[in-house]
Amino acid sequence: MAVSNELYELIQSLSKEEKHHFKLQASKFGRKDSVYIKIFDLMSRQRKYDEEKIKKKLQEHKSIKQFHVLKNYLYQQVLESLESYHEDEFILHQAIKQLHQSTLLFDRGLYEQAKELLEQAKTKALNYEKYELLPSILIAEHKLYTKELAKEKVALIPKKGHQSIKELRLFIDLNDLNKRMVYAARALYNEGEKDLSIIQTLIQEDCLKLDIAMQTTRNQMLYYSIYGSYYEAVGEYQLSLEYKNKLLDAIFSNEYILAEYPQNYLISINNLATTAKHDLDME
Repeated sequence: MAVSNELYELIQSLSKEEKHHFKLQASKFGRKDSVYIKIFDLMSRQRKYDEEKIKKKLQEHKSIKQFHVLKNYLYQQVLESLESYHEDEFILHQAIKQLHQSTLLFDRGLYEQAKELLEQAKTKALNYEKYELLPSILIAEHKLYTKELAKEKVALIPKKGHQSIKELRLFIDLNDLNKRMVYAARALYNEGEKDLSIIQTLIQEDCLKLDIAMQTTRNQMLYYSIYGSYYEAVGEYQLSLEYKNKLLDAIFSNEYILAEYPQNYLISINNLATTAKHDLDME
């Protein structure tokens, strides 16, 4: 039977600070010399995973006979520690946490407190365009407004829900198309493929037939990225530069998106520079 090394791979992927955080968290809820800490330290020090060597060093612990159980538990603990270490870095995680806390308050009849937290979660989801969370927030809103007998607000929720789902569906379609366009463009450039039929078919997809000015920032970014890749692949570098500049403008126009995805801005600048070089080489 093959030995699972998922825990080892996870531990090896941790930074020094993340390892310290795990051990700090673990020490709060148990002895510092627990078998879990020992397994963690041994795996952390191994250059190549050797499960038998770890078992041998810990053979005095009766629980080592159920090593797979220990590994599964430790894996979950390390993952939860990693999540807690980075929880303030992810807007979506913050909004989900506020939504959950709002639900707990609602269940205890603390409706005003629940509404306050729900509004904070909703503001984050809207500002950072986290469409995937909006339906859950709207369901929670419906429960709150129904409790308050706020019929006018309740009546607006289905329309908002349909709109958020529509935006999410468009994002999924554009994101998928963007990846397929990038792969097809790379094949043309790197592999010397001359057949343009694939990307010509991609550029005709229905999700591109929209008024882009009316779309959310993330959907605009994907739209401009698709056309930037397409025109670069067919050798229309000026048009490619035009769309890649629009992509940069879209990112920079939304302070929340820029703060959440600063790496996208840097990648876009690099892509723009590469296309500009291709354009100069063609002159």
